[in-house]
Amino acid sequence: MKAIVLRRPGQVPAFSYEDLPDPQCKEDEIRILVKAAAVNRGEVQRRAGTVGGSWSPTSADPPKPAIVGWDVAGVIDRVGKNVNQNLIGQRVVALLVERGGYAEMAVVPSEFAIPIPAHMTFNEAASLPVAFLTSWYGLVRHAGLHAGEVVLIQAGTSGIGVAGIQIAKDLSAIVIATAGTDDKTEFCKKLGADYVINYTKEDFLDGVKDITNNRGVNVALDCVGGETLKNSIASLSHGGRIVTVGNVSQSHHPTIALDILFKIRPRFASESLLTEPDLPSALSNIVQLVAHGRIKAVIDKTFHLSRADEAHNYIEQRQHKGKVILTP
Repeated sequence: MKAIVLRRPGQVPAFSYEDLPDPQCKEDEIRILVKAAAVNRGEVQRRAGTVGGSWSPTSADPPKPAIVGWDVAGVIDRVGKNVNQNLIGQRVVALLVERGGYAEMAVVPSEFAIPIPAHMTFNEAASLPVAFLTSWYGLVRHAGLHAGEVVLIQAGTSGIGVAGIQIAKDLSAIVIATAGTDDKTEFCKKLGADYVINYTKEDFLDGVKDITNNRGVNVALDCVGGETLKNSIASLSHGGRIVTVGNVSQSHHPTIALDILFKIRPRFASESLLTEPDLPSALSNIVQLVAHGRIKAVIDKTFHLSRADEAHNYIEQRQHKGKVILTP
């Protein structure tokens, strides 16, 4: 099979497009002929070496060649001995718990592959797992967002932001989103955001205070980190809930004033998707929400698999509105 291989983290170009042996199923796994793979910010950070662990450039030993990618959609072409043979030929979306999505084939435990309806494209399906699951767990399970509450969605045109706006509106919440250009502001409004703050033109904290008459928001979903996280906390109403789901800013030491914490008394949650319970059933629920038109997959741009470096650069330049997809 053809695959995108990362041999050492770094700036683009960092990937190589190589021939590798076809992956084989273990007894409880299925193999997918990949038709589409989504690109996630976490994969961009791992490629760049800006997260810790075995792929960090400060590691003592060079990392083994790796295939990144969590989100794929395609057709099952082989199953392990403990898996129903009738699944062969089924169209599925999958969350790859051990990565490996930037390739023509991928293997995954069978329970993590969810059937998709005939009218859903592979590109649409591949855009769903990480972005929509992260937003769903953050807003529903951790924050307990409910109808009539006001929620702040940071980075409204990111994958998580696009998902968060729609999930919050499906819950009948009032959505305030942030974006950095007028074009992105209009994009968020079309997704359903009730208010959108262009943070290049006004301080979003002041904007939140104006919109809420100084009451603040009930919930904030923050994937940016750093100073933005600090101000997301300050935007909360008394006892508000803050869910942090990423650190796009790569700022690791934001200073949060104690007087703000004593005044607001926020509830904190930090989400790590692969540790969440019931991932397959949650992904199945997301697929059904899209299938019934309650939320929608938003694809910004598609690149051929061999152009993974370009796709990563496109995201790093913050040009995208929605998901970026790789196709073999």
